[in-house]
Order: sequence, then structure tokens, then C-alpha cells
Amino acid sequence: MKTLCALLVACLLYAPGAAQTTEDQWTKEGNTVEHQGTTTGPQGQTIKAEDTWQRDGNTVEHQGTTTGPNGKTVETDTTWTKEGDQVTKESTRTGPNGQEVNQNATWTKDGNEVNKESTRTGPNGQEVNQNATWRKDGNTVNRDSTTTGPRGQERNSSDSWERDGSSIQHQGTSTGPKASTTRQSTLKREGSSVNRQGTRGGQVNPSGATRSRGGGGGRR
Repeated sequence: MKTLCALLVACLLYAPGAAQTTEDQWTKEGNTVEHQGTTTGPQGQTIKAEDTWQRDGNTVEHQGTTTGPNGKTVETDTTWTKEGDQVTKESTRTGPNGQEVNQNATWTKDGNEVNKESTRTGPNGQEVNQNATWRKDGNTVNRDSTTTGPRGQERNSSDSWERDGSSIQHQGTSTGPKASTTRQSTLKREGSSVNRQGTRGGQVNPSGATRSRGGGGGRR
């Protein structure tokens, strides 16, 4: 997770198309996995990530630190616990000035359904709650979710993924207090490559102004 965060930050800091390098080292010893990573930008700026995952029975603990070019750090402390058909997550993220973001989440499996309930509490004590359900029916997975903000505002999302051979079709909609969005994409595997093509559109409520964005194919 920390590696992903570091890469996302690097993408924001360094201009598109600029040269950058990433070095990662993973070490496993018993039930412990350690990671060290460094991303270097075109002007020599570095983002460093250090992570440790440790498993103890049905519990996995993760501690991570990301250090930006200015020397400021973000620390993450997360614990996952599995009991029967339920997985719980408790996470604390501490910013460079000591501000904390806490998250508690629970996933419960019931047949072909997985239900998620989560609460994220920011440094000011405000909460964001999410309820989501995934359902599998043959080659199709559907997800419905509701996110409720600190002032009671809701955002509802529905997504569907359908697999057909080496392709996966995705369609989704989201409706919030100020805007609605639609999204479509296709993932297709060809040999060792995966191609993605997608489009996204939206409508601002209640003015009716619209916007759209198209996504081209790519390989990753």
C-alpha cells in the first residue's frame, strides 16, 4: 500500500513524461516481509517508503513510513484480522504535523455476497461512513455502495463487471448531491499485456451542465 501511495505522489510531483526511476527491495524472513523503496524524480527529488508486514495467526500487522522530498513523513499503522467469514481492518495514518486519520472497516462474506461497513474519522473528528455490497452471479460481479459524509450528504454508486473470455466489461454510475457520473471500460488480455479502453461522463446537478472524458487504450 505504501509503495502505491509513493508512486501516486511521485506522479503528482513530477511532470508527465519526465524521467524518473523506482527501486524496490523486498525481504522475507519467517512471517515477516520488509520493503524498502525509493522513487527518484528528474531533478533528483526522492520519495522513500519503508514497510513491514508481520503475520501472527489470523492477524496481519503493517507499519509503514513514507518520506517526501522535503523530509516530511507520513506513517501508517494497520491491522487486519480474520475470524471465520469476517475480516476487520483498523488503520491509523499520521501526517507530518501529527494529524491523524483513523479507519475501521469490516468485510463479511455470506454465500456469494460480501458486505463492507467502514468509518473514516479525520483530524477534526468528522466521519465518513460507507456501506457496500458485492454480489457474484456467474461471470458477473455487481457492487452497490452508499457513502455518507459528515453533514449527512450521500453518494450512491452502482458498478457491474462481466467477464467474457479474456475480456472484462465494466459499467458504473454514481450519484451525489452535486453531480452524477457514468463510466464504461473494457479490459482485454492479450498475451502478457492488458489493454484498457474507457469513457467517463457526468452531469452537474441541478444546472444540467455536462462534461465528458474519453480514455484511450493503454498497456500495463
